[in-house]
Amino acid sequence: MSAWKQQPRPLPSDRLLLSTPIFLGHGIDDAFVPAELSREARHVLARVGFQLEWREYSGTEVEGHWLKAPEESAEPDQLHKSLSTAWASFLGAQQCSHEISALRRTLDEHIQATNLSVTSLQRDTARQHEFAAAIAESRSRIEQHTLDLKWMVTLRDSLSALQQETSRDREHTSKKIIQLSEKVVAQGASLEGMRSTMSQGVGNTQEQCRSVLKKVEFLQGELRELRAEKAVAEQRLAALECQITTMAQARQDQLSEETAKFLDQMLSRHEALAKLHDEHDCGIPTQTAVPARKYFPAQMDMALSGTMQEHSPARHEECSAGGGTQDTQPTAKAKRKMEESPAAHAKRPMSLDGRDIRTLYLSFCDRYKKRPQKCDVDFIWEFIGCIESPAMSRHIQESLVVLLPDYVMRNRYTRRKNPQRHINISKSLTWRKFREALVKVLPPA
Repeated sequence: MSAWKQQPRPLPSDRLLLSTPIFLGHGIDDAFVPAELSREARHVLARVGFQLEWREYSGTEVEGHWLKAPEESAEPDQLHKSLSTAWASFLGAQQCSHEISALRRTLDEHIQATNLSVTSLQRDTARQHEFAAAIAESRSRIEQHTLDLKWMVTLRDSLSALQQETSRDREHTSKKIIQLSEKVVAQGASLEGMRSTMSQGVGNTQEQCRSVLKKVEFLQGELRELRAEKAVAEQRLAALECQITTMAQARQDQLSEETAKFLDQMLSRHEALAKLHDEHDCGIPTQTAVPARKYFPAQMDMALSGTMQEHSPARHEECSAGGGTQDTQPTAKAKRKMEESPAAHAKRPMSLDGRDIRTLYLSFCDRYKKRPQKCDVDFIWEFIGCIESPAMSRHIQESLVVLLPDYVMRNRYTRRKNPQRHINISKSLTWRKFREALVKVLPPA
């Protein structure tokens, strides 16, 4: 005898239709009996003295009845094993030995068939579970393969597009390479031609430079000779000036008016020559020492006559040939000759006042506005070189040293190459800064 105890209601998916007899007796069919009635029947049979086996099992509810839940093992439960024994003992108590043996065999066969069917069902269920798992796995694999195929299709399209683009780029690149190779060949040919031309041009230029250097050396030699001659002439002129000054100071009251005028003209001419010498700045020393010898009136007249003979040799010959000319005639003749030929004398340079500086400044500003210079320092030196007065040029240069100490500095060594340059100008000085400083330069005292 067995009974089922009631358990909490499980989920519908966990219910399994598996019927098991729970009460056996008097040869009737198996019946579903609640657990309370089974307990009462057990107590009644125990009082009568009937031996029985009582067990309670957990189960599931199906249509108001509780059924046994499936077990994990495929072996039959203890009820199936002891069912034939229970029927045998029950029928043996009723003195039905023949029916007991037949029923026992039938029950054993039924139990074996039931066990086989249960085992096969469990195997089928396990196989179904395996098949379902395999189907799910296959389905997931199929879906993954489908996604892979779609990705492969898109990848194939992109690869085909990339191949087309690569082929187009290759054609374009090949065309460019051909064009560049043609340009390289043309450039090489032009370079070869330029190289040959340059080699010829360099030879010609070197020859021209050699000839120009020879001319420069020749001109430098002539310039040195001219400077030496000029120095000798200046020394003679200085000596003559000293003689004239000494004679004028010693016997000024004994000279005639024409002689005094002639001396004044000689002094003015000497001043013009000295100013011209200062403009060129040749560095020739002038003799200023007064000779210790004093001239007497007769000797001074002889010196004056000799000087006038140098200026008018023709008249001197006439006078020496005639022998009866007056003493004042050579003086008047020399004076007349100086008045008639002013071109023979040195021109006095134009005085450079503030108006001339302003005109020069405005002209250079206009030139710079029309055509800016590549090197402002050369343009500044050109402006300074256009100043005619050496004193004004030197004054401006010394003022620039004070106004632009970062760009201009004194340099005594440059005067050896160019005596007109008393300063050294930095290459970073611009024309604009030079203009601003030039406006601030004060006039010389």
